[in-house]
Amino acid sequence: MGEKCLLSIIVPVYNTEEYLPDCIESIVKQTCKDIEIILVDDGSSDHSGEICDHYKKLDDRIKIVHQMNQGRVSARKNGLNTATGEYVIFIDSDDWIEKNMCEEMLMLAQRYQADLVTSGYVCEEAGRELRITDILAEGAYVSEDRRMELLMNSMIYKDTDSAGMTFPLWCKLYKREIALQVMELIPETLRRGEDYVFNNLYLLKCRAVYISKSIYYHYRNHSASTVNSPTPDFMEQIGIAQTALRKEFLKHDWKDVLIRNLNNRTFLHLLRLWNIEMQKESDIHMPVYCFDFGKLRGERVVLYGAGKVGTDYYLQFLKTYPSRLVLWVDKKYKEIRTEQYPVCDIECLTSADYDTILIAVESERTALEIKNELTETFGIQERKLSWQRPGHYWI
Repeated sequence: MGEKCLLSIIVPVYNTEEYLPDCIESIVKQTCKDIEIILVDDGSSDHSGEICDHYKKLDDRIKIVHQMNQGRVSARKNGLNTATGEYVIFIDSDDWIEKNMCEEMLMLAQRYQADLVTSGYVCEEAGRELRITDILAEGAYVSEDRRMELLMNSMIYKDTDSAGMTFPLWCKLYKREIALQVMELIPETLRRGEDYVFNNLYLLKCRAVYISKSIYYHYRNHSASTVNSPTPDFMEQIGIAQTALRKEFLKHDWKDVLIRNLNNRTFLHLLRLWNIEMQKESDIHMPVYCFDFGKLRGERVVLYGAGKVGTDYYLQFLKTYPSRLVLWVDKKYKEIRTEQYPVCDIECLTSADYDTILIAVESERTALEIKNELTETFGIQERKLSWQRPGHYWI
């Protein structure tokens, strides 16, 4: 292999000795061989740095960068500055990838002359798997109209609270030349939302994008992950992200829509992070989702679901028509139930007296699955089941 390669894979490494061997093994076994692997040890205090050095001895495609702990943004910047590939993929050191990821994504990039190729991922948490892909339609976004559609819906998809494109860096393929330009715009003080900022700035520079629904990446969501670590300065972090994006959006022809979407997305981030941080210290919860009471059949309502949507619906009941709520159920009621949130087992449905069950989930597909389960397992008549696409207080 010469000095340059087709694809560089950059892995920021920080205290992930338990998962790092699986990550590296999944990369060295890629069906695409014209790769270089850049492991950036960001001042790990465990054996992660030694593991990197061990694998370098086994595979001459591996390069090691050891640095003092400076954070993910710095590690990725140093990885990019070391890379020689025409394309680049980022992978987190506690995750792993399917063996055909590089080959398949490179094929799409070359076939459509794409500056960006996206893919989905599997979120692995506590033995459960959730498959996640972009909401935007699969295919090439090359023409002016298609690229505008992409930009208008990447942060806020058609006035929902969902993003049209997932924001993690690690399930995408980038042009290294563009990635270098964009990474220089990311403040190294940004420790939350750096992927979100990077991808939205990167899209501004893309001439062609391919949205793929294929899934190659396995994301481990565990308690030791830096994503799950406390962020006491979360409001400052939101401000840094907002400022970085706003500065570049104001230079764009479509700045008005971009700034509007940015403001909506920022407010939504603020609400969610506020709720995450404040629930550790107080009972204050800022609702995001709402529903239309006028569309509910009957006076007696069972609320099904105690996730983010269900919790907000419950608070809406308490403030508006508390007497109409006869029961609140969820399969994971043991994990959720507190004095403030009196969630019950779904088995309680068998003895409840109600007119309708309001299914509190965001996805229509998930709602349909719940409806099927309730009709088949509990014999509940479909006419008693209700789902509304959640409204949003923040729009």
